[in-house]
Amino acid sequence: MVKCPKKSAESLIEQFRGDSAIRKIFQVTGSYELVLITHFLVEKEKSAFVKRVQKAEQIDDFEILDIQDEYMPDYSLVQVGHSNSIKLICDYCKREFSGDIFSKVIGPRKRYFCCNTCLSQFEVKFEKGSSY
Repeated sequence: MVKCPKKSAESLIEQFRGDSAIRKIFQVTGSYELVLITHFLVEKEKSAFVKRVQKAEQIDDFEILDIQDEYMPDYSLVQVGHSNSIKLICDYCKREFSGDIFSKVIGPRKRYFCCNTCLSQFEVKFEKGSSY
């Protein structure tokens, strides 16, 4: 969770939008302005992310909470749009796809890909300890 001036929230959202560790960003009410949902495979990825957050000048304070994702349902494959349509999203390239689905259990859960190339690239990044 990130505490920042309300006027800085939009620029922080843009700054963090391209960060590979971040899965979702929520602007919230309360004492914190933003909630960043992240996923790390190894502790060094988490440490590197914390350093990036500490360098952001607009952040007054932040708090890290660990989520036990083993107990949460996996909705990463499906996103529901405003028109209540269902979009299939590749776990690697994050593009919407239809047609053939490639899947494999990697790490703690089953992953879905739009092609074998994305599956292979995901495995390479996963083995190197990247934040997926």
